[in-house]
Amino acid sequence: MVQMENLRTYRTLAWDLDGTLIGPKAELFSAFIRSNPFEQEHHIVTFRSMGMEKLIDDDLRRGQAVPLDFFVGVHSMPRNILRDFLQVASSGNSRPDDPCIRAYMEWKGQKCAEIGANALIDDMGAFVISGCRRYSIAYFHPTHF
Repeated sequence: MVQMENLRTYRTLAWDLDGTLIGPKAELFSAFIRSNPFEQEHHIVTFRSMGMEKLIDDDLRRGQAVPLDFFVGVHSMPRNILRDFLQVASSGNSRPDDPCIRAYMEWKGQKCAEIGANALIDDMGAFVISGCRRYSIAYFHPTHF
């Protein structure tokens, strides 16, 4: 099991929302972000799109997670990437090398690289690990803690 202390080497952390900040480890992650023991920047990087991103603040409060004030930025998946992914994935003809699938699977890693986050904490490893590898982002699943 990884201790929160192990995150000290990462200057900027990216946090998934559903299943991570709002999930079984919410209390642990909230306490860590609030205390900010290593003076890090914290960002939310979420697959939420198509209007669902507008509910983030309310959902964090309802889930008793850390409020948005503690985050430098909130980054939601672009609508076109999600739309294209859903269209291809629901067609029954999707392939891992399809550009729409690849764009979806690598988006969080790419966004982390863009914002300077060198670690991502996310409960959906299968959907983010390829992007983390491509962009050299350390990946942690909430159950690691």
